[in-house]
Amino acid sequence: MTQKINAQIDACFKSLEIFSDVIVRRDWKRLQRVRAAFEESLTQLAEALSTVEAANDSVNERVQLLEIQIRRNQRYLAQQMNQVREDLATIDSGIRKIHDTRKKLKT
Repeated sequence: MTQKINAQIDACFKSLEIFSDVIVRRDWKRLQRVRAAFEESLTQLAEALSTVEAANDSVNERVQLLEIQIRRNQRYLAQQMNQVREDLATIDSGIRKIHDTRKKLKT
């Protein structure tokens, strides 16, 4: 049973790596699909862990490491979201300037 859990933990790490890559590359088109796959891998891990009365130390350490990696990605995603907000504000400002310039040209 431990092998199945370790395989699922590996799948979670791989899904998290792909999820991180999508965030780093700002590949927003893939984000929804990759996020869903990541959530599915976590659900499968939870199901695998629920069938075991007590996981061994190795499994516990790997799950803890996975949690740490997820939290790091969460912080990085928050930073990226802030950057996107700033980019949107810059674009909005540019649109307003163009709009104002067009108004001046018409008068």
